[in-house]
Amino acid sequence: MIARAHGARAEFGLCHPGIFSVVSGDFVKEATRPSLRPKRWAVRKRLSLIELKSYPDLHPLVVQLLGNRGISGLAEIERFLAPDKFGEPPQELADANAAVERILRARDCGEKVAIHGDYDADGVTGSVILFEEFRRLGIDPIVYIPLRSQGYGMSQATVGDLARQGVSLIVTVDCGVTAHAEIEFANHQGIEVIVTDHHQVLERLPPALAVIHPNRPGQEYRYEDLAGSGVAMMLVGALRAATGAPAPWDDPSVMELVALGTVADVVRLTGENRSLVTRGLEALRQTSRPGLLALCETARVRPASIDSSGIGFILAPRLNAAGRLRDARLSFDLLATNDASTSRESALELEQLNRRRQKMMNEAAEKALEEVAQLAELPSAIVVSGDEYDPGIAGLVAAKLVEHHYRPAVVIAVVGDTGRASARSIEGFDIAQAISECGDLLSAHGGHAMAAGFSIKPELIDDFVHRFQYVAESHLTGQVLEECLDAEALIRLDLFELKTFDQISRIEPFGHGNPAPYLVAKDLEIRSVGRVGREDRRHLRLDIHDGRRPWKAMWFGKGHLEQSIPPRVDLMFTFQPNTWNGLTELRLNVVDLRAAGYSNSYGSESVANHRN
Repeated sequence: MIARAHGARAEFGLCHPGIFSVVSGDFVKEATRPSLRPKRWAVRKRLSLIELKSYPDLHPLVVQLLGNRGISGLAEIERFLAPDKFGEPPQELADANAAVERILRARDCGEKVAIHGDYDADGVTGSVILFEEFRRLGIDPIVYIPLRSQGYGMSQATVGDLARQGVSLIVTVDCGVTAHAEIEFANHQGIEVIVTDHHQVLERLPPALAVIHPNRPGQEYRYEDLAGSGVAMMLVGALRAATGAPAPWDDPSVMELVALGTVADVVRLTGENRSLVTRGLEALRQTSRPGLLALCETARVRPASIDSSGIGFILAPRLNAAGRLRDARLSFDLLATNDASTSRESALELEQLNRRRQKMMNEAAEKALEEVAQLAELPSAIVVSGDEYDPGIAGLVAAKLVEHHYRPAVVIAVVGDTGRASARSIEGFDIAQAISECGDLLSAHGGHAMAAGFSIKPELIDDFVHRFQYVAESHLTGQVLEECLDAEALIRLDLFELKTFDQISRIEPFGHGNPAPYLVAKDLEIRSVGRVGREDRRHLRLDIHDGRRPWKAMWFGKGHLEQSIPPRVDLMFTFQPNTWNGLTELRLNVVDLRAAGYSNSYGSESVANHRN
């Protein structure tokens, strides 16, 4: 089967591509976009002067950013800026007591216990969390993490293999809540199952001994945004409460893994996740775990400087590379080992796999974009399928399609008699729910509102495409399928100082639900533009002047636009500190730019004008 892009009955035209990841290191040829084209911008309404000056210890821009997040009032601001408290007792999780009792009984009776994880960074870190806790309890568990080619989640073949090894208890990580048939099969084999998962719950729970899930129906504890590693931590919390051990959220060796898994899974970094990741980042910056030290060394990043972006764009892709292209057990072993020499070897292997992953993704994304470009009209939802796509990078290619066309996108990699799909979405379109409406055509499916996956027989792909695109059109009718770049404030660059950036940093960790702030500055002079990059010179370096002082800026992945930059521009950007020879200065990372005066829709009132 050759790769193909599937058209639809949509009436929407081509839209502007989305924003890029400024430190992702991924790049796709921009041959279809040789010139600069403006995107739609929106800047949040400025707070009143009284509001901006209400908190003398905070820069007005910080007050504006907090207000944009719905944070106001001194007590609420203080809680937000010091997210160090995690207080939900794990006993409020339904089935937690039953799970604890069964695990301790397995220990006392010397039963064989298996941990069934998942092959992404969240599943791997959660598996390590449970593995280390079981070892602390005196249980030596079997750890099973499927290959991506075997598909997501539990399978009857795996359950049968574990049964032959004498396993009587399986504890899942980051999977299992939709595995009804597999868990029923396990029960028939004399195996009891404890599920820890955070994926979308179906109409009924699986027939497991216990289902530890933050958003299960009828449960008082409802925090739907915990990642799989966070749910594993909650089970550990219940075990430690029962055995008199310190809570896991006070244990740096646990929290560094929770931060890795939570950020890697792109769940919302609000509420409890914000508290967990804040604690985890503190632990990660002081880690003594050999695998993490080796991973940072090969990635050329100092542990002390790691933030949420460092996890999302540096560490997580390397951990995920093993599950995408080889065996996620490599990442598990890296994190679980205490041997520094072994850690260095594994980290080097992950580095090589990640480079290979980048190359494969770039080539596949370019092909997918070319396929879509051949369509007579762009559908409401994009589906690309074929045997030329690798299951390990299908999700990355889907993400690139979303970035370029701002449409929900599905990439189906056909391997033999099975199609393995990864899907990515846009805000306001629950792609897991849309896929579930096609569930009778699928062998298995699961996921979140923004990312999902499924398996399908190749002969049913065309039927899926028609149904899925019909569902997408129904949900997206009347919606403008053009990404709007949302900036948080209009500022004057000359009034921005390093200490202001330090205050903004208190709003971290940034991520889904708490994004790094995009800012806008108007009417800047471009004094020079040059292409940079070690090999393909794919980035732009810009020397900018605001009329009072010069600034250095980088526009990553946009080297092809060198000849399209106007002499004066309005700029949307983020700040990034750059340290060289002991001196730190602020650099601008460009999100988008347009000719100065192109539009006045974002107003003229600058937050940074109002200093205390």
